[in-house]
Amino acid sequence: MQPLRLSPESSMTPKTVLLALDSRGYGGIETHISHLAPGLQAHGVNVILALLADYGAHPLEQQLAASGVPTVKLKRGLRELIHLLNSTSADVLHTHGYKAGVMGRLAGAATGAPCVSTFHNGDRGAGKLWFYTLIDKLSAGLSTNICVSRDIQQRLRPWASDLVNNFIDAPVLDLPWENQQKRVLFVGRLEKEKGPSLFLDIAARLPETEFHMYGSGSLEPTLRARAPDNLTLHGSEPDQQKIWRNADELLITSNTEGLPYAALEAMSRGIAVFSTAVGDLPQLIDHGENGFICAGAADAFANAIERWRTQTLYERRRLRIAAANRVASQYSAAACIPKLLSIYEKACAV
Repeated sequence: MQPLRLSPESSMTPKTVLLALDSRGYGGIETHISHLAPGLQAHGVNVILALLADYGAHPLEQQLAASGVPTVKLKRGLRELIHLLNSTSADVLHTHGYKAGVMGRLAGAATGAPCVSTFHNGDRGAGKLWFYTLIDKLSAGLSTNICVSRDIQQRLRPWASDLVNNFIDAPVLDLPWENQQKRVLFVGRLEKEKGPSLFLDIAARLPETEFHMYGSGSLEPTLRARAPDNLTLHGSEPDQQKIWRNADELLITSNTEGLPYAALEAMSRGIAVFSTAVGDLPQLIDHGENGFICAGAADAFANAIERWRTQTLYERRRLRIAAANRVASQYSAAACIPKLLSIYEKACAV
């Protein structure tokens, strides 16, 4: 017997949402889930996290357990996902990432559960990743789709999608007048598309400044071998407070992006962001007003940082407050969850 679903006439908020992803570590999608799950709970929605494979202990499992969100680790793939949808009577299956997207659409078709898929990745990939991304796109006609940037939305065509900004649970800002430590951060995967080598080049041009790199990836051994003395590689760090404590600037040196969570986390804390003009970052950052858009060269970044540091305390504080206000008004859970709930309702009415 099929579980009851919301009827097309109902305008009720879904009672139970199953969030599905395939994940081994902690990156942008996992950060998204960490904000999405409690945001939905705050609107009265029961949330269940489904990890599509069991790779052992996962940071999200413990993090969400503290908010009362249960995690289910699947061992039999599609068959077990179908069983989970039926046994929980989930009103909506919300997938994240290409593997979850493809599997979720098949499970939704088998059970009658509406499938909503968020497309996060601004990287088209190569080899197997390119192929998997292609299958994800080709099957997107079976789901109600959300994109986190205009570039990703453009690439998903001809399939329809809604644009919903990445968002965070923006903290209440207690902004000190100045941090004298001059710590510059890179937060992201250590892969070519994120431009970590450019970050090293910028560090070499500012030897009196501390540079800190958070993240892991295939380039980590190469980066460690050529890192200048003023740069520390920390590896992956799921504790956001450890990352952002005492930071002054965040550099986003990517060649391609959607809308990176690192930018939102930094700006919400009043940390100045210097970024290449990729993805939806030019929509987030008003150059010189709440952050800086830089050409993709080490000298351009280094010069922009030095100019920023010659501004008055008042000018710097004004920019930092503007950065935090932009996130709170347009990229917070309070701003974005209601739009997401309306998309769920639309999916249930199909």
